[in-house]
Amino acid sequence: MQVRRETAAWAVLSVEDHGIGIPQADVERVFGRFQRGTNVIARSPGSGIGLASARQIVATHGGTLTAVSRPGYGTTLSIRLPIDGQGDQAHA
Repeated sequence: MQVRRETAAWAVLSVEDHGIGIPQADVERVFGRFQRGTNVIARSPGSGIGLASARQIVATHGGTLTAVSRPGYGTTLSIRLPIDGQGDQAHA
């Protein structure tokens, strides 16, 4: 886990795992409600609502949740949140 200040207005929390990763074609799709990576459907249980819910919560706070993944090597999830509660809007 890494926490860093991206700019004066943004903080980023990144969490990396060394699991099976997400196929590139599925990276954005796994943030949809009831969607999972095609490589895990038969391998592990889950409903596909965790990342969709997390992204919605982060967005409600003015931030973003993104994933970068390499199948066979793992995934890094990054939460980017405004420090002052307004993010880029504070500098508009």
